Amino acid sequence: MRNFSLMIMGEVKRPGMVEVPKSGSFFEIFTSMGGFNPRAATSKVRLTRKGQTVVLDMRNLMADGSIKLVGAGKGIVDGETVKAEPGDILVVEQN
Repeated sequence: MRNFSLMIMGEVKRPGMVEVPKSGSFFEIFTSMGGFNPRAATSKVRLTRKGQTVVLDMRNLMADGSIKLVGAGKGIVDGETVKAEPGDILVVEQN
């Protein structure tokens, strides 16, 4: 896979475009952005992919790298193996 960037908006230390590592790991992406702000609603991070939006629970992302899919959305992403894809937009709301 070639290099690409994605947009992260909201309650992160350094919002904006970030280059995605070859692994596609959201842990690596958020680490490179400085992590979440203290008021970030990490249990309801919105991922928009190919015109569809799902909610991801990233409360444990910085601790153990885990992400859970909240509600429907199977087929769009798999919470167990979710990786960044070209065109993704992440929005971290304020708690």
